Amino acid sequence: MTGNKTYRLRILLTVLCGILAFCSFALPPNPQTVTVKVSADKTISTTHENGSKFFEWIGLLLLALCVWIWRPELRLTGFGPFSGVPLEQQTPEDYHKDDAGRADVPGDMPSAIMEVAKEEFEARKQRIMDLFQDHHALNLSTVARNLGVSNQTAKALLFTLMKEGNVRCDGFPKSALYTLASSPENLAIDRVRELIEKEHIIRSERRFVRVKRRFQIDGVIEADGITFLVEVKYVRSAFDPSRLYDWLTVLLQIGREFGAERLVIYLVLVVFDKALFESVKAQVKQITYDTSPIDTRILVFSNEELAQQAQNQQLHKHRS
Repeated sequence: MTGNKTYRLRILLTVLCGILAFCSFALPPNPQTVTVKVSADKTISTTHENGSKFFEWIGLLLLALCVWIWRPELRLTGFGPFSGVPLEQQTPEDYHKDDAGRADVPGDMPSAIMEVAKEEFEARKQRIMDLFQDHHALNLSTVARNLGVSNQTAKALLFTLMKEGNVRCDGFPKSALYTLASSPENLAIDRVRELIEKEHIIRSERRFVRVKRRFQIDGVIEADGITFLVEVKYVRSAFDPSRLYDWLTVLLQIGREFGAERLVIYLVLVVFDKALFESVKAQVKQITYDTSPIDTRILVFSNEELAQQAQNQQLHKHRS
C-alpha cells in the first residue's frame, strides 16, 4: 500500500515539475531592446532580459528533477552534484544467498550444466564402444589418448561401461585389459565356464594371458585342482580340417609349457556363417586326433546362437 502511494506521489511531482518547466520557458516576458541616439551618426542599443535567462535555468532544473525522480527505473547512479553513494544496501527482496555463501545463479543453470556433462559422458562412452570396432582389446592409455582425456577420466568411463555389462576387464589393476563383453571370444568362454561350473567349483579365471611370454591363450580357469585352458578360433568361411590339427599342435605345446598336474584343453570354434554351422560340426566329429595324456575337447558354437543367448541373459538380468 505504501509503495503504491509513493508511486502516485512521484507521478504527481513529475507532472507538476513538467508544468512548471513549461511555464518557465513559455511565460517569461520577451527580452526588450532599448536604442539610444548619441549623435547624428551613432546609436547605442541595450537589451534587457527581463529575467528570461533566470527562468530558463529554472526550467532546466525542473526537467532534470523530473528525470531524477525516476532514476531507479532509468538506472541512473549519478548526475553531477546529484550523484549518489557508490554502494547502497540491498532490499530484502534482492538479498539471496545459497548454502555455500555464493550469490544464487538461475534455478535451471545447475541442472543444465549437469545435463551437458551427462551428454558429454555418454558420448565418450559411445566413442569407446566405437573403438572396439577397430581394436580387439584396449588399455587405459589407448582410451585416454584416443578420446583426448586424462587417465582418470578414461578409467571412470571404462568402469561405468563395466558396471553396465558392456565391457570386461582382465589383469586389473597392474595390466588391465578391456574387451567387449559381447565379443565372440568372451561369449564362447562364458559358455565353457558354464559347462565347467556344472561339475566343478571355479576358484579363479583369467582371460587373454601370455604363457611364459611365448604363447597367448584366451582363457585359464582353475577349478577343483584342474586347470582348464580355453582357446577360441573363428570360422568365417569354408572349414579346412588341416587348420584344426595346426591349432591342436600349438595348444598341446602350450599345455606342456604350462606344467599343470591336471590339465584340460578346450578348443572352441565359433562359426559366423549360419549355413556352415552344421557342416563344420559334422567335419569336427569325423576328425580323429590323439592328444594323450592331455584331455582335449573341441566345441563348435554358432556366433548367432552365442549372441542370442547373451541377449536373453541380459534381458533376464534387467527384469530381475
